[in-house]
Amino acid sequence: MRGIVARIKVKEGREAEFEALAASLVVKSRAEDGCLSYELWRSEEAGEYVFVERYVDEATAQAHVKSDHYRRIGRQMGALMDGAPTVLRLAAMDLAGRPEPG
Repeated sequence: MRGIVARIKVKEGREAEFEALAASLVVKSRAEDGCLSYELWRSEEAGEYVFVERYVDEATAQAHVKSDHYRRIGRQMGALMDGAPTVLRLAAMDLAGRPEPG
């Protein structure tokens, strides 16, 4: 299993626009094959949002970033961002502490 956490800072006054685009991205991403969960969170810090995503494996995570909706909506959201996002890529651990395959 793969996880992705993406922290995004949005330009002041552009939050509502970002939230509308992000809501569309969430709906479309949740419908992807291999997407286990796709959520948007608002941070306690003003203008900061966090996407928390889970995929069956690395291949489905890669398919997400190559999808038409991700690229199209991502470009639109990029114009609203205050700097580059911080992205953390995660591999699930099994109970013995070894990374899961995939």
